[in-house]
Amino acid sequence: MDEYHEEYSIPATSDSPSHIIYLLDASGTMGNDLDGRPRARWLEEALEYALDNMIDRSLKGADVYRPRYRIAVITYSNNVDDSLTGGKFVDVKEFWDAGMPELKPDGQTNTKAAFERAYQLLVDLLKEPEVQKDCPAPLVCHVTDGEYNVGGTPTPVVDKIKGLRNRDGFVLVQNLFISDDLLNSPIRDVNSWPGFMPGDAATAFKNTYARTLFDMSSSLPDSYASVLADEGFRLKPGSRMMYPGQNFDLIRLAFAASMSTEFR
Repeated sequence: MDEYHEEYSIPATSDSPSHIIYLLDASGTMGNDLDGRPRARWLEEALEYALDNMIDRSLKGADVYRPRYRIAVITYSNNVDDSLTGGKFVDVKEFWDAGMPELKPDGQTNTKAAFERAYQLLVDLLKEPEVQKDCPAPLVCHVTDGEYNVGGTPTPVVDKIKGLRNRDGFVLVQNLFISDDLLNSPIRDVNSWPGFMPGDAATAFKNTYARTLFDMSSSLPDSYASVLADEGFRLKPGSRMMYPGQNFDLIRLAFAASMSTEFR
């Protein structure tokens, strides 16, 4: 279920919102520095950037709010915590108004358990007739900084997630790997970077787990690439939704991609 699809044309509206799961690694190494700040702090800032943009896209005029995005936030280390959004999808402004939580990195990395929780959320979501028929295909945005060390490989459950679909298309899975020592050649200009195309994994990454995440990632739909172009990014349609977080600009790009369904 990894091939490139040309669906993904249903826009996010107040009656048919986009659904995004943010799957955030909160294990101990997320406390390590990247460009002089803990990786978890960059992650929190990038999530704030995404939420702020989703709220802006949901405004009709200066004061009228029409929700176009619903999110579920799951953090994980040894165990999975979905309490930040109450184990369900919530309107993005509801999450924003409650206040951004601070990630407290600790423990090991059970990526498989996190994706299993995301899978169950998606199965339940896609039982809703209006989501199945009228909403953009859901997306899972997974953020990590290293390989799982408990729980085993997440690949089989990710394949199950990518096999789920609604009328708009298959569920999209994107991965952000936060590290400053990941690429064989650094990305110099984020705004002109075309993304990683199928077949690039063998030459792009030093890290073997990054190649695994690359294989787990969906292909960027045309509609997402078009919205990103309006934001000043030049990712090619069909590029893999796998992003190296070697600096904050690339981390921000990944979060921009996560919310780039068309909207109306």
